[in-house]
Amino acid sequence: MHLLNLLRVAFGPYVYVAAYNGHSDGLQKWCSFSGTLSRGVGRNSVSEPDSSLFKLRGKRYLRDGLLVAAEEPIFKLVAADWYKSKDKLDNVSCLRGISEVPHSGHYYSLVYYFATRTKILEGSLLHQFIHKDDNFRNQRLLLLPSVPEGSWIVRQAVGSRAVVLGQILDCSYHKGKNYIEVDVNMGSSGIVRGVMSIVFGYISALVVDMGFSLRAESESELPEELLGAVRCFRLDLSTAANLER
Repeated sequence: MHLLNLLRVAFGPYVYVAAYNGHSDGLQKWCSFSGTLSRGVGRNSVSEPDSSLFKLRGKRYLRDGLLVAAEEPIFKLVAADWYKSKDKLDNVSCLRGISEVPHSGHYYSLVYYFATRTKILEGSLLHQFIHKDDNFRNQRLLLLPSVPEGSWIVRQAVGSRAVVLGQILDCSYHKGKNYIEVDVNMGSSGIVRGVMSIVFGYISALVVDMGFSLRAESESELPEELLGAVRCFRLDLSTAANLER
């Protein structure tokens, strides 16, 4: 059975590396490469969906309970990789640039790279997410999924409700000098494994959106903001790049 083993999301610098040191070192590393998935709307490609498609807690949510359309994301999508490997991988940001060699692989990984020009304010929810411990991160990181094109069965299985990833899946975090990477083990929950088995049965005919945000739990943390978003078009298992350490 083919399963998406890991979903990786890396947030890093663009021009202003505000989260870490305010310098632009690492800019070339993050912005001068293209991923194994092309940008566009064809098969095996990615783009950025309209941010207003994602609904987040508004400024008055604790009083009115309303979700509002997200504004432009803090981070922009830089690139995306589609990998398969013999073994489970982690800390992919440290693996970029290694040789790709053909081998039989059973673990599939999607890797998204996001970057920002925006100064990340000290004390903000995003600043706390970057600098606090994994327990805090596990309670805050949100995935907002949807399937704008695809089988009704898949749409029902995936749904469109925001999910706090660390509460249902094993997540690991790798913070570097000017980036933070989140590795999400999609096989760590029996329910999610079941959903992914359905998704993989139709994956070459699906268009899938994924948005990322941070759960706001107090009025001072509202409104919630969209960190980044990606739309994947009709992935082909046979085209995943072989990767080994």
